[in-house]
Amino acid sequence: MTDDMDELLAMDPPSGSAGLMDLEPAVWARVDALRARSGRRNARVVAVVVALGVGATNGGLMLASQPEPTEMQVFSVAANLGPLGGLDGVG
Repeated sequence: MTDDMDELLAMDPPSGSAGLMDLEPAVWARVDALRARSGRRNARVVAVVVALGVGATNGGLMLASQPEPTEMQVFSVAANLGPLGGLDGVG
C-alpha cells in the first residue's frame, strides 16, 4: 500500500491542475469554515438555554407569589361574585 502511495506522490500532476500543492490551504479553509459555523451554533444553544432558564424562573416565581384576595374582587366579572349569585340554585 505504501508503494502505491509513493508512486502516486511521485507522479507528475496532470497539466492544468496544481495537484497536491493547493490541498493543504483548501483543507484549512474548510476547517476554519466549520469552526465558524460551530461557534454560531454554540451561541444559539446558549441563547436558548438562557431564555428557557429565565422563563422557568419567572414562571416559578409567578406561581409562588399568588396575589392575596383584595376588596376590589367585588367588581369582578365572575358571575358567582354578583349580588344575586346565591339565588341561582333557587327557583
